Amino acid sequence: MKIAVPAEGNLLDSQICTSFGRTEQFVLVDTETMQFEAMVNQAAHAQGGAGIVAAQALVDSGVGAVVTMHCGKNAAEVLQGAGVPIYRGVPGTIEEIVRLFQNGSLSILEEIHPGHHLGH
Repeated sequence: MKIAVPAEGNLLDSQICTSFGRTEQFVLVDTETMQFEAMVNQAAHAQGGAGIVAAQALVDSGVGAVVTMHCGKNAAEVLQGAGVPIYRGVPGTIEEIVRLFQNGSLSILEEIHPGHHLGH
């Protein structure tokens, strides 16, 4: 399965980013082979709707799950509407998070926030 994690860098040893819609990039990892690619988040500097655009880009890329520390309501609706589950991320590297995902240690993210907007 291909999963997406918002990242502070573009490698497996990069740290998870605490933001979803405003992350500079996502690292997409095949959980069976550990092959990965970085995907630039085109919505990172958008005026508004960054989470929605980022979520749709991940859906379009074919991810089977997202691991993130925070997710806004609108982005969550896009992901969940496409059948993409959202797991609660924890501090650590992308590789550590993928290993936790592989062994079933991550839980579904239940706390979906209303969203953050620039200037508010």
